[in-house]
Amino acid sequence: QRLSGPQMVSAEQLQAWGAYLYPEPRELSAFALVDDQGQLFDNQRLQDKWTLALFGFTRCPDVCPAGMAILKQFHKIMAGSPLAENTQVVLVSVDPEHDTPEVIGSYVKQFDPSFIGVTGDQRQIQELAHQLHVVFADQGDQSHEGHVAILHSSQIVLFDPQGRLAGFFRSPH
Repeated sequence: QRLSGPQMVSAEQLQAWGAYLYPEPRELSAFALVDDQGQLFDNQRLQDKWTLALFGFTRCPDVCPAGMAILKQFHKIMAGSPLAENTQVVLVSVDPEHDTPEVIGSYVKQFDPSFIGVTGDQRQIQELAHQLHVVFADQGDQSHEGHVAILHSSQIVLFDPQGRLAGFFRSPH
């Protein structure tokens, strides 16, 4: 399955929308995180579905709510299409100290009940983010208006149904 083809979207249109697909999807090293139900979220959970993933955190004041709102819109537009059943949306927390499975689950379900929140060990999150070219850094006490200061990438990562890194959508989405 590709996102382009005669009746689909051209590579030029994808790039105009901020989508970049790798010529060949990239395999991922093994990772093990936890979803909002306390269940293992690993490479196997990326199988058999297209996955759109955003790295962020629940106390983010702007980038994350905006990205999640776009994913909600996309999910609504896609409803009823053949891809709808084969697509999942995931928010991976870059603030695992605060974003427990319960906290991140409550957050993502505000956008859509089918969205999945993922958290886990900081080292595992960093290793996965590194593979995906996602960067984030805790700015410590530099909070603004009571918000935690964690700088992070805003791209939405795209995984293919074989669990490989297929591309990404850059901001603005």
